[in-house]
Amino acid sequence: MPREDRGGEVDLYYQSYLPNSMNLLHLKAQPKHGDVLAVIEVPRGTKAKYEYDFELGVIKLSRVSFTSFASPANYGFIPRTWCEDSSPLDILVLCQEALYPGIVVEARVLGMLEVKAQRRRDPKLLGVAARDPQLQHMAELEDVPPHLLREVEHFFARYRELEGREIVVEDWQPREEALAELERAKARYEERFFG
Repeated sequence: MPREDRGGEVDLYYQSYLPNSMNLLHLKAQPKHGDVLAVIEVPRGTKAKYEYDFELGVIKLSRVSFTSFASPANYGFIPRTWCEDSSPLDILVLCQEALYPGIVVEARVLGMLEVKAQRRRDPKLLGVAARDPQLQHMAELEDVPPHLLREVEHFFARYRELEGREIVVEDWQPREEALAELERAKARYEERFFG
């Protein structure tokens, strides 16, 4: 049943049910390996910003970056989560391969980058593909090369700059804080869609 949203309008966008289609926001499967399932929207190394359109049930091009920055990691969202910015919880997934948009990958959560976009909290979890043998040693934030963490910070601090969007990058948080954020986002999802 749709819930009322801002201004009393009914928000059907994220709740739409499409016959003969799978809405990845509501994906119920659980990972066999790792902590979460992540739906990849943006492959590592691209300037194209793809987004999953919850109403249409497809991945579409949102925009091409106004800057020269390419995504430093595979980027997407965690199904069955909801955040304060009215979207699912974002996750960057480290993997030796660039993953295609729409791929669902099992990921192990390593930590979280605190980000504010347009003065709204927009945390970014950092994970690693649970089935990538070259990255099996990564279990916590401390296992990620420090320069890669700086690249991710720099990307988020600057990638919307030429659009005039204000992005504030704060501190990295450890795995425990990231998992706590994940649980809060799962609870918000349950409240938002079924509460």
